[in-house]
Amino acid sequence: MSGSIGDAATGIRGSNDTAGEANGILQQAISQLEAARGQLQAAVAGSPQADVGEAVGMYGRAIEAVAEAQRAVQAAIASAESVAARL
Repeated sequence: MSGSIGDAATGIRGSNDTAGEANGILQQAISQLEAARGQLQAAVAGSPQADVGEAVGMYGRAIEAVAEAQRAVQAAIASAESVAARL
């Protein structure tokens, strides 16, 4: 039976490693979106167009959505670690 437990623990570690890499990619996405938002803000500074604020706000919503995905991944990792600790 211990082989099965060891296999499960190894699988959980692998899963968490992959999820951690995904979280790194999500962090890169946040950084890129923040840069894009900053570029947009600089490009349209002083523009009288009403939809400029909406465009900038859309980047903010996208950043928050990716941050929420990061939190979900972190929660999944924590949950998997909890399972591994009980093996």
